[in-house]
Amino acid sequence: MESAPQKRQRTELQLARKRQADRVSQKAKREQAKRNMDHLETQLAKLQDTVELLSDQLQAMHAELRERDKHCPSHCRPPPPQSTASDVQPLGSLDGDNNAETSKDENPSEVPAKQPSSKKRNRSPADSPLDLIKCLCGVQHQVQSECLEYSTFSILLKTHENLAEGKELPITTWLPRTPSLVSIFCPAASTNPVIRILGAFFRQVHPTKVSTLLACCLLMYRYLRWRLYPDKETFRDVPEWVHPTEIQKTVPHPVCVDFIPWPKLRDYIVLHKYTDPRHSVSLFIRSIRVRWPDNRDFYTMSAQGELLLDPEFEEAVYRYENWQISKDWIEMFPALKDYVNVEEDEGDSQTAPNWP
Repeated sequence: MESAPQKRQRTELQLARKRQADRVSQKAKREQAKRNMDHLETQLAKLQDTVELLSDQLQAMHAELRERDKHCPSHCRPPPPQSTASDVQPLGSLDGDNNAETSKDENPSEVPAKQPSSKKRNRSPADSPLDLIKCLCGVQHQVQSECLEYSTFSILLKTHENLAEGKELPITTWLPRTPSLVSIFCPAASTNPVIRILGAFFRQVHPTKVSTLLACCLLMYRYLRWRLYPDKETFRDVPEWVHPTEIQKTVPHPVCVDFIPWPKLRDYIVLHKYTDPRHSVSLFIRSIRVRWPDNRDFYTMSAQGELLLDPEFEEAVYRYENWQISKDWIEMFPALKDYVNVEEDEGDSQTAPNWP
């Protein structure tokens, strides 16, 4: 009977070298984790400064708007632009001459073709930004790729044209169920097409908190992931309250309306589009409140020093009751109060938390 092989015995010199290598490796991991954390904290600080500036500007705009409404009778206000459900407007423009995009979720591959305009317009380069300012994003764009409506319409149109032609989607285009924190906060370096679209938009529009920005990214990402790859798995990953309603399936509307987290409000916007020009994606994003403790991080650190999304934060994001709208927004649109979850007072939020 053969004896079992003897366990390798390291010499003292070999053990010392191994311990030294382990120390160097652990030190390198700690330094990398610290660099990652410092970079993230720097990005978060910049975002917070931008959010504070935008919040001050928004409050000033609200005050000016309320003051103007007091002194301006209803008959002196400009009438809203008229539109029909058959209009196809890829940029989501409020101008009837621009072809603003609409979507039909029941069969997203059937997108009406853009019709050439018979009206010729002489335009100077100075006129170009004006068309982009009017888009449903509610912010001025330097290029079309910064427009959320245009970018989402373009990528959905291209993808569903390929699906309609029976083309196989390359495996390299598959999107992960949940993007990494690094890709969300550094979208320019990401190869994920959805992250790049959302990153370009959120460079211009910032929620009131970084945690709210992250929550909006996650929710919009899941929805766009399903629209790009419509199968049972991707559809199952979309919260039920984000699923298209019957009205969304049957009435053409801009793609960006589908990102609104409240089904009743989505239906209202679809059925009453263009009746109030104050509605914009920018206003919605700045008015959204996602419930999460201010004193609690939304990320964790792995043993290898990698920044990971806190599973409890992700669970809170996909709870309908945690998505609320600010009271300032309700003051602007009091008739829509019953269509949304209204922001709770700080005391209510502490006594009845809705996070894990």
